[in-house]
Amino acid sequence: MKVIAFTDMAADDQAQLRRAVEQTRFSLNKNSNPQVASILQTESGATYVGNNIFLSNCTLVCSEASALSAAVAAGDLAMRRVYMAVRRKDGSESSLISPCGNCRQMLHDFAVLANHSIVVMSTTNLMQDVLMTDSDELLPEGFKSVSLGKLSSSS
Repeated sequence: MKVIAFTDMAADDQAQLRRAVEQTRFSLNKNSNPQVASILQTESGATYVGNNIFLSNCTLVCSEASALSAAVAAGDLAMRRVYMAVRRKDGSESSLISPCGNCRQMLHDFAVLANHSIVVMSTTNLMQDVLMTDSDELLPEGFKSVSLGKLSSSS
């Protein structure tokens, strides 16, 4: 993982991260502060938006999982990039985040389907720094559901 300045990013990546920052306001988090949004981009160039949902009964849907679900519902499985943004609803400064363990495994599985790693970029609402990584670095030895015949790049 590396951290780079937002201003050093390609214009297209900056635009998607700005879009993710704008999307954070739609996150539904009743139990804690972080509001997280993800923009998932597929090989076709399509983008899918996801927000975190954290309800009173402690049900949690991460923004990455929400965006992945939208892409799956559209039948668009060739994931390419995930742009993440976080803000705190209390107005205090946020820290850069990376996907949780469950989302790392999901990204790993979709990388297997796409036959390449998925780039992950994360920023805060201040858009100063960007955490850059990919699905291979986040989970280099993920659970190999392919070896169990449960998931394959041909299905």
